[in-house]
Amino acid sequence: MPNYGRRLYQLTVVPKHRQFPTRLWIKAHTSTPFPPLPPPLLPHQIMPRHTNLLIAALCLLAPLLTVIEAYKLPQSGTATVTHYLLGDAVGACDCETGANKYPVAAINQNAFGPGSGAGPGCGRCFHLTIYAAISKPTYTIPSSIRLPEVTLKIVDLCPAKAPNLEWCAQTDTKPNPHGSWVHFDISQTTIPTDFFPQPYGYDMGTWFANYTEVSCTAWDGWKKDNTSGLAYPGAGCCPANPVKDGNICKFPNGSNLTDVGDVNVAAQLKAGWGMGAMIGWMVTLAMGKWVMRRV
Repeated sequence: MPNYGRRLYQLTVVPKHRQFPTRLWIKAHTSTPFPPLPPPLLPHQIMPRHTNLLIAALCLLAPLLTVIEAYKLPQSGTATVTHYLLGDAVGACDCETGANKYPVAAINQNAFGPGSGAGPGCGRCFHLTIYAAISKPTYTIPSSIRLPEVTLKIVDLCPAKAPNLEWCAQTDTKPNPHGSWVHFDISQTTIPTDFFPQPYGYDMGTWFANYTEVSCTAWDGWKKDNTSGLAYPGAGCCPANPVKDGNICKFPNGSNLTDVGDVNVAAQLKAGWGMGAMIGWMVTLAMGKWVMRRV
């Protein structure tokens, strides 16, 4: 039933000619039902003390928070590989087009960086070894055939949108449908026409490869004419040798890539992080750092 009836209120007044206040108790009647009192909290609904502290800290840091993006580019692993026609066009990194005479590629969005402009993936070099075709039935290159290998430089983006969703729509927690966190889309004019094996009856457009990030001194275009620098000054970022020089391209908001580890708060609490470490982690994020996860 609605909670009609009386309620008792305490009113404190200070009479004009008295030194001390007087407390009065007033009974009030109402025809409007009072809202029901909330039920008491059950034990499992009461948050532990460290969670309360964490929430309080987040509230204090909220005015400072900037956009936080995750970024995932393992330095080695298994990747999916396709090829496309870049030709002499300028890629998303804005690298000098002289680089396009040597093996170059686009990389998936989450390894490239957010947005369509230059990101931390630009200019980096990787050594790929092709070992199997993505086909039905699966075709694995036999041991009698030398596995195709190439060292390439990242100059372009494979965006996480159609028609690339099968290959380039990885997230920080989800690989592509083929189980790969990284995808390389090689510029087909920069590799030999017979680079991919072509056994009868198989579609040779899609492959699996083992890859490792390497110094760009191993790239065929190293120190060649018009292979380093920008096609349009100020329009992008294309360092000559990011791994050796530590000259990693910034994110679109101007912040640097910072390897602060896994950003899963619940996992860190479960692992027994102290509140000091958690606060330090949150301050790092609040100051506009971006997160790189390596696996």
